[in-house]
Amino acid sequence: MHQTIKRILIPTDYSPNATRATEFGLQLAEKLHAEVVLLHCYHFPMTSSEDMVYVAKMKEGELEKLKEVGDAVAAKHKNLSISCLADYGSAVDLIESTSEKEKIDLIVMGTKGETNGLDAVLGSVASNTINNVKCSVLVIPEETRELSIEEIVLATDFHETKNSKFYWPLLYILDKTDASVSIVNVKEDIDLAEVPSRTELETDHIFGAYKHSHHFLESDNVEEALFDFSNIHEADMIVIVTKHYNLWQRLFHKSMAKKLALHSTIPLLVLHEDA
Repeated sequence: MHQTIKRILIPTDYSPNATRATEFGLQLAEKLHAEVVLLHCYHFPMTSSEDMVYVAKMKEGELEKLKEVGDAVAAKHKNLSISCLADYGSAVDLIESTSEKEKIDLIVMGTKGETNGLDAVLGSVASNTINNVKCSVLVIPEETRELSIEEIVLATDFHETKNSKFYWPLLYILDKTDASVSIVNVKEDIDLAEVPSRTELETDHIFGAYKHSHHFLESDNVEEALFDFSNIHEADMIVIVTKHYNLWQRLFHKSMAKKLALHSTIPLLVLHEDA
């Protein structure tokens, strides 16, 4: 029996992107029967002791504002348990510390473009959160308009792993949604006579109880092939597995910013192999 997703953290700054991601996170929480923690991180430049006093007083007001949002969404999602947290400091640091303190299983967050390359597509808070936290992160791109989990693309290179526990969040989502999984492996050269590796067979066994299929794509551009496949098959979610963030950094390299923007309606679930 694999681990369940019991608690979902949804950071919000009240922006349209964050508000949209909040609604998607709530819908997902309903499907997964999970509790929701709303988090608002606020910041104010402190240059004097008076500023410190002001920041201390801010917390009550910020928490009240967040609770108003919580009450509004709770009225719409009556079966959900929703709690609210507001704190002063760096959003990335607070998301990380809150995820550990609150025993969060999944973070759902929106994105906004801020600079060039990776951050222009995913937003610096989202990209840095993915690099810092231990739990899984579901990134909701700016252009996503509805939450539908019917077709999932799992990108894998079938490398050797110590165990398969990092797949548990995905398996739990499959349990609750009955989605189909396309397991995609991209190589520069495909040898049709090649015998399946041990990890290929293990991956097939892991997803044996679910609707799944294997796809081997030949391309010298892994990222482009992956996103083309996801677009053709109308994927609702792309899942990638990271280890020491190498795959993430390579997959979302600055040269891929334009390509990513074309597919920005596809939510991204990031699983941490070394969590």
